[in-house]
Amino acid sequence: MTRAAILVLALAVTAACGPPPADDDDAVDFSPDDLPAGDDAPQGPTRASVLWVYDGDTAEMRLDDGFDESIRFLNIDTPETNDGSGQAECWANEAEDRTRDQLPSGQVVWLTWDGELRDGFGRMLCHIFVGEAPTEDDWLNLSLVEEGHAEAFIFAANDTYRDRFEDAEADARQAGRGQWGACP
Repeated sequence: MTRAAILVLALAVTAACGPPPADDDDAVDFSPDDLPAGDDAPQGPTRASVLWVYDGDTAEMRLDDGFDESIRFLNIDTPETNDGSGQAECWANEAEDRTRDQLPSGQVVWLTWDGELRDGFGRMLCHIFVGEAPTEDDWLNLSLVEEGHAEAFIFAANDTYRDRFEDAEADARQAGRGQWGACP
């Protein structure tokens, strides 16, 4: 075999095998067990995909087991788009729009729990982390409070992160972010 043929064969094998593996520094070291959850969570982190958003703090998602679930976001409450009189509360549309921006249909998320799995309406009570390999920076519930789109609303059996959410709300209020500023 000629030198040129060996070179062509080597290039063909290299191309067929794909690029070399990424450096360890580039690899994502993600474990869903590292995401914030309550000490006595009723189940471990679960991957899901968004089907649709109901409002600023509730969405329908398909869990990896194939079941569709209504998800109520833990530790937050967003203004209501219909307060019972047919009117939207101040900042309700902006909060809903922000949630829809973060959770388009098909978006992959990870769900974690605190102490209680469901509320009185049968909805799963979850912390939402956006992306395939999210970090705490991708914690949707907390970012909605930090941005002023939601207020801290602590469910009795789900208070592991009470201080974190209440501090985020206090900061947003003080800074006049979102609903804590002027009503549009």
